[in-house]
Amino acid sequence: MDQLLSRMTTEEKVGQMVMDITHDPPGGMPDEKTRQMIQDHHIGATTIYNKKDPAFMAKYNNQLQQWAADTSRWHTKREND
Repeated sequence: MDQLLSRMTTEEKVGQMVMDITHDPPGGMPDEKTRQMIQDHHIGATTIYNKKDPAFMAKYNNQLQQWAADTSRWHTKREND
């Protein structure tokens, strides 16, 4: 863990301590503001409200994870990505 922390920027460390509420239209996918928080501010967690369907939640969370992976210095593309 210390090795990883030593390689992170201050901005990345601060972002990992931040939890934000996702922003999206009712019943919709996360919006541009949520993408910006993930990609520009490196937030480490989100709170998601009013999403009950497991299939939709999987799609929703996959979108959040993809945004994080797209801008991560640590993500290695796999063949299936």
